Amino acid sequence: MNEKTKAFIRDRFAEFYNEESQRIEAPKSIERREFGFLLFQAETMTRHKSFNDAEELKSFLKKNIPVHVYYSTAYYETPDEPMEKKGWMGADIYFDIDADHIPTKCAKVHDRW
Repeated sequence: MNEKTKAFIRDRFAEFYNEESQRIEAPKSIERREFGFLLFQAETMTRHKSFNDAEELKSFLKKNIPVHVYYSTAYYETPDEPMEKKGWMGADIYFDIDADHIPTKCAKVHDRW
């Protein structure tokens, strides 16, 4: 992807984070979650971030404009510490079902991946 295209996409993300932040919902117990981000200007994940509330998260999003945002299903005593120091408290259970792994006869008609 060329730099002009990257800049255009980054600008659209910035527009969303700044103009539509009220649509961003924080997970329950946000202060106990670890967040990870993939930023436009970075090639590696930024991890071990935590936020006290939704507004702090939204402020981070507006300032850093990540292309991907992830949060842990686990709850930690100190989510911003390295893994061995976080203090695991428990976790929610989630299922990630990838539709591209479901064999369907009509996949070639509508699947784009």
